[in-house]
Amino acid sequence: MGLPGGLADASGRHFYIYYTDLSALQGNEICVARCSLDDGPPLPGNWKKYFQGAFTEPGLGGRETPIIDLYPTVSWYGRPTYSKSLGKYVMVFAVNQAKEWADGLPPQISGIYLALSDDLIKWSDQAKLVSYYAQRVLGKQIATAPTILFDQDDKPSGWLIYAYSPKLGTPTLPSLGTPLYMVGRRITFRKKP
Repeated sequence: MGLPGGLADASGRHFYIYYTDLSALQGNEICVARCSLDDGPPLPGNWKKYFQGAFTEPGLGGRETPIIDLYPTVSWYGRPTYSKSLGKYVMVFAVNQAKEWADGLPPQISGIYLALSDDLIKWSDQAKLVSYYAQRVLGKQIATAPTILFDQDDKPSGWLIYAYSPKLGTPTLPSLGTPLYMVGRRITFRKKP
């Protein structure tokens, strides 16, 4: 488990943590665990992982069913929030197709995506927002670790914030390019008529 993002549901009864299953052999997927806030604070031992349609598996060591699985890509950095104006949960996440950058191809699949949900489990088809590699590859243009910040709870506009480098370098290898920067893009949701 790694790269978590979480929130309390709109009712305030449960807290959800979205995480990337970094142990997957075929690809990394976004999974979810939750705890009941009626049972006390979200401490270890109070969590259940989502598995085959229900939150039944223990948070420590239990099995999981991915809620976002785009095999053979890697889906990570799932960051959910709630939009009052949409009446939906909104999650942004990064998708990486390693074959693209390894073969010198443009990022046709890799990038930052968005999905919507009514229940924090079933997510809509993903919409691509940003088209860059999502894995930290030296010398490549990348965008990763996204989140959405709404201007106000009841407004459909806000900012897509993510880590970006036009050509990834490191402080110890500055000749390769630049380090990661935090950047933002304005985003506005439009309700369907």
